[in-house]
Amino acid sequence: MLIREPGCMLARMFASSEHSMSPGSRDQEGAILIDRSPRYFEPILNFLRTGSLIIDPGLSPEGVLEEARYFGIDSIIPKLENMTKSCILPRYLGSILSML
Repeated sequence: MLIREPGCMLARMFASSEHSMSPGSRDQEGAILIDRSPRYFEPILNFLRTGSLIIDPGLSPEGVLEEARYFGIDSIIPKLENMTKSCILPRYLGSILSML
C-alpha cells in the first residue's frame, strides 16, 4: 500500500531501514495511535489502497489537502489543490451574493 508513496511519513513510520520514524504510541491492543482527523485521512488511506482519490460529498477537500501535506502524500497534492480552488470559488461567490 505505501509503495505508491515510498517517501511519505507513513512509509517511513513503518520502514525497517535506518530512515524510519517512530510510528507513535500504541493502545492496549497494540494499535498505533496517530493524533490526526480520521475523516480527512480516510480518502488518503483509500488512495493508498486503490490509487483513486475519492472525496465524499460534505467532506472538505481543504481538510484532506492538509492531511496529504502533513503525511507527505505528494502525488495527490496537485489534485487536491485543484479541488480546493474549484470548491472555494462557489462558496466565496455564494457568501458575496448573500451580502447583497
